[in-house]
Amino acid sequence: MALSMVPQPQRRLLEIAGMDPDHVVLRWGNFDKTVILPSTVYEPDEARSYRLRPGVRSVWVRNFPFKGDMKAFLQIPDTPEARASVKGTGGAIVEGSEQLTNSWGLRGPEPDLDARIRGIVLGDSYMQGLFVADDRTPTECLKRDLRRRFGANVEVLNTGHLGYSPEQYYYALEEYGKRFPPQFVVVSLFANDFAGEIKDVLERGEGDWGEAKYWLGRIKDYCVARGIPNLFVPAPWVQQLSGPQLAGNYPGPVSNAAEVSGLEYLDPIDAFADALLSIEIEADRKGEPIAGNPLFNGRIGDGHFSAEGCKIWAEQVGRRVALLLGKRTSDLIDNHR
Repeated sequence: MALSMVPQPQRRLLEIAGMDPDHVVLRWGNFDKTVILPSTVYEPDEARSYRLRPGVRSVWVRNFPFKGDMKAFLQIPDTPEARASVKGTGGAIVEGSEQLTNSWGLRGPEPDLDARIRGIVLGDSYMQGLFVADDRTPTECLKRDLRRRFGANVEVLNTGHLGYSPEQYYYALEEYGKRFPPQFVVVSLFANDFAGEIKDVLERGEGDWGEAKYWLGRIKDYCVARGIPNLFVPAPWVQQLSGPQLAGNYPGPVSNAAEVSGLEYLDPIDAFADALLSIEIEADRKGEPIAGNPLFNGRIGDGHFSAEGCKIWAEQVGRRVALLLGKRTSDLIDNHR
């Protein structure tokens, strides 16, 4: 639809966000799709297709009229002008979804280069932490979990970008691994990393698994060559808890493509199932039935982790990372003093 055909309130918001034809960022993402991104929040990148702009505060809008009856989520700069322009569009700001990028163009605070234990998390929108606060993303939860386990200062870079796939994960690792040599690497994966349509993978197990094997292999080789423990973690889909899990379709083939040992592969869905059952039991005991899955953003019609889901993810990943580091941990701390 031409911008001239868009009603004035929506057009103004798109222009303020940098999504008009002269400024919108059109790049490839989600394996084989074209992603449409606001140039006030994202910028093109030679190796990774696109990246978050440094030093930008943004917020999410939901139910933005997109095409016909279709509604969309829209990320906009978190400025008084942009917030005011949402009024009259039919969309609504998702309060609590504000995010700030640091000088490295990553979500989270400025990296602590003197941290005794350092890690990098690679991933997509699940790791970027859509619709949760800056201090509640999976990586920030992981940072707190590891600090508690090790009793030492920990820094975890969040390289998560919505729409990223294994090829972009690899180039993110190459870039940030030079600036911030990690002592562990976590690779978060999701179904649309391997095919443009989620249902192709989740419902039928279809995907370009050869492509996946190549890029996951390059990530693994990067870590092995440097003696860095790495962990591959497929993110569970909310419907795998409410309906058939179909693990043979996903994440089964992910394990095959990664070709890592069981020590370096972690499927957290059992922990999510246990947490959900515990929440439901407690709600029944109090006579307060829950609506939707509280581990995901069902309250706004979204399937990413809620703040509670981020915490569950981090607890499982933190436990395995601590075990992978094992006896090396004391050496890492002592050598960094």
